[in-house]
Amino acid sequence: MNVAACPVYPLFLEASDAAGPDALLVKECLADVEESIASSYYLAGNVQIAKAELAKLATKATNDNWDGEGGSKISPESLDLAFKLIRSMPRDWLAPDFDLDSDGNVSLDWYGGPSRRLSVGVGKNGKLSYAWMLPNKRGKVEQNYGVAQSEGLFPETVIEVLPKLVQNGG
Repeated sequence: MNVAACPVYPLFLEASDAAGPDALLVKECLADVEESIASSYYLAGNVQIAKAELAKLATKATNDNWDGEGGSKISPESLDLAFKLIRSMPRDWLAPDFDLDSDGNVSLDWYGGPSRRLSVGVGKNGKLSYAWMLPNKRGKVEQNYGVAQSEGLFPETVIEVLPKLVQNGG
């Protein structure tokens, strides 16, 4: 699998099923804008980097036992959702590191220094498992975790935690 073969998800959701000439022209224009944004390193550099890294990881696990320890091949559902999550990342987020677990699920990981970590496990059927550790204002390390369903967006908790991960020494 190469980057060009990665799924592409629209930035502009279709709000109408209009089919007249004007509607078709608007849809074409929006598709052109989306393509321009998606290919712009300046506007979507972190997304482009993350997509390329995830595509590279996906090529390592195309068969069962990819890791020599009985690991399942990459789950198409997990890979698809991981690409959707990447496309939904705020443009100021750092690109995550990626890993695969033995069940073939993708993990998105951010490391912001000692005691500053966030991991989002992307499972089958839209299930996200997330965990993080961060120092609070008094320096005590707090840890938390959760599970959420997703169709391509990060849970609100993850959106709130990531900026804190890279602040003040991350």
